[in-house]
Amino acid sequence: MTLFAFETIEESRQRKLFTLLEVDFLSTHRFWLNIPLMAIAGIAVAVIFSLTDQVGSQVLVGLGSGLLIMLSNFFHGLGHIIGSRKVNAPMTALIMTVTVGVTHFEDRVEQGSLVHVGRSLDGPTLNLAFGIVAIAIYLFTLDSHFRLFFGIVNLGFCVLISLPIPPLDGSVNLRELRNWR
Repeated sequence: MTLFAFETIEESRQRKLFTLLEVDFLSTHRFWLNIPLMAIAGIAVAVIFSLTDQVGSQVLVGLGSGLLIMLSNFFHGLGHIIGSRKVNAPMTALIMTVTVGVTHFEDRVEQGSLVHVGRSLDGPTLNLAFGIVAIAIYLFTLDSHFRLFFGIVNLGFCVLISLPIPPLDGSVNLRELRNWR
């Protein structure tokens, strides 16, 4: 079992959702629970930080916020696909679980530190880029709190995923920088 993926990836039934950039996006049989989970998270954020007291508005804003959380997670996986291509060790699949996306590589030989760092660095980097752009647009236009929320979520993803907690990207980077070869 992968940390933060509350199901055993190896033993779960997986279904192909689609292919993007020659990488299969697979889902576990419990992936559908991600949708109500993200909706609940978005509604909770909307209720806590809402500028309105109307329940209907809070729910709609919360559903939109949940969708933005899912979109940020998607962009994180896309960053890993881009990073793996840059180091010529492409990803074969991104397995979507209830809580996280798990990258899958079929390496035929042991990869060096540069490959591992390249693969793990571009997920948080893409989140960082989307976060900065969304917040900059918000600051210059001041027209949508969804842009601000999207920026904050992406920056949050970048920071959280970069922490040196196994098996997060920060842990991979720290391990590979210690064992650079």
